[in-house]
Amino acid sequence: MPKVRWVRIWHRRLGLTAAAFVLLLSVTGLLLNHASSLDLDHTKIESPWILDWYGIAGVDDAARAFELGDLTVSWAGGWLFVGEAPLIGGVRALQGAVALEELIVLATPREIVLATKDGELVERFLPVAFAAEITTIGFAEGRVVARAGDNLFAANGDASVWKPIETSWDAVSWALDTPIPPEYVPAMNAHLRGEGLPIYRIILDLHSGKFFGDLGVWVMDGAAVLLLILSISGIWIWWPRAS
Repeated sequence: MPKVRWVRIWHRRLGLTAAAFVLLLSVTGLLLNHASSLDLDHTKIESPWILDWYGIAGVDDAARAFELGDLTVSWAGGWLFVGEAPLIGGVRALQGAVALEELIVLATPREIVLATKDGELVERFLPVAFAAEITTIGFAEGRVVARAGDNLFAANGDASVWKPIETSWDAVSWALDTPIPPEYVPAMNAHLRGEGLPIYRIILDLHSGKFFGDLGVWVMDGAAVLLLILSISGIWIWWPRAS
């Protein structure tokens, strides 16, 4: 009997621990079984903290903008924007931007991007002369100048050809970043984050533990083992009484 009493004590303790997992699995399981009738596939969540948790970035503190007269170009979430309109994606950062008469010249770490002031992409390329990443861009003596590593390069009139120049860094008027205008943020976030996440996806991830990352999966695995132990200990407690 002492052994049964010991098992009963631990059975109760483990049962209290498992109750939260049973509740979570029961509620999420019921919702998943009725996902179609509840329209969980098409109902979206746009909560910023949920989207941040899933790594769906919007305009955050890392975003940068550069004012070019009455035009603003910016970078956020891996995208370049002209005004609030997306230009190109897959961009690591925006190092600077300047405006010519008809074109905008944007510098990313590995590319020069040329676009119209209406937000249409003209060309993106890495000048042959650049042996290091671009760190900034500006104007000197009426020419567009970029810094790559410890060297300075000047562009021709349409910024398609770049050549090394010998001039002082202090002689260059470098592009300075500014905050992104607040009125652009909603449209930029809508592009970066889309329509949000389906509730079905979130419930499924809660059910499997993936909502909490790799640790969550291991915790749910532990909960499954815990329920197995409870089943075995419950049979152990019951068995002597049935005999």
